[in-house]
Amino acid sequence: MPELYQAQKRFGSKLVADGISLRAPKDRVLCLCGPSGCGKTTLLRLLSGLLPLDSGRRTLEDGLRCSFLFQEDRLLPWASALKNLTAVGISQAAALKALERVGLAGEEDTFPASLSGGMRRRLAIARAAAFEADYFFLDEPLRGLDAATADTVLSLLKDALRGHGGLLVTHNPQEAARLADEVLLLSGPPIRLLERRAISSFASASALQDFFSAFAQQDRNATVHALPSES
Repeated sequence: MPELYQAQKRFGSKLVADGISLRAPKDRVLCLCGPSGCGKTTLLRLLSGLLPLDSGRRTLEDGLRCSFLFQEDRLLPWASALKNLTAVGISQAAALKALERVGLAGEEDTFPASLSGGMRRRLAIARAAAFEADYFFLDEPLRGLDAATADTVLSLLKDALRGHGGLLVTHNPQEAARLADEVLLLSGPPIRLLERRAISSFASASALQDFFSAFAQQDRNATVHALPSES
């Protein structure tokens, strides 16, 4: 399982992690939420090993196969839609099935530059979901997708996560409810864990919505307070 112990990280003079510890079970999906800029993506990358620690300890199980869906699509521009999946070791049969499930059947030979922004996002999601991973790192997976498309993609991600663990970054309570087992409320920088709750502990969908709305209001307040200094 991914684990951090007393992790510290700086970007230049900015301290973004100051002794944070977190264990992410390999059979549960944790949703990281909190105000914009608090360090959710940084924490995701520290846990995955994509960012080196300045101090502290990171543990990743030997042989753990990880799938990472970035906020950016990170497609191979020189490869067709189909080859963007098979290039990472996904079988052609599994790749074709994933493309069909995200509504890209018939686009197998199309290159990313000829796809719309939403189609490129679906292609990136199909690649992440079809990769036979033990653990998934999902950074705002449904970014830029309309509600109808998002619902279809959520079903694919739910199937991919079944029986596996993952870390999900999202501002959307519906995504958390569909995909996650627990929700972790963060603040920062530096990153701090304020609260950790099982999704099942929320009495209703509206209670989960209220939980997410609390830090969304912090984002709005921060924007308002910043305006005078920007003029």
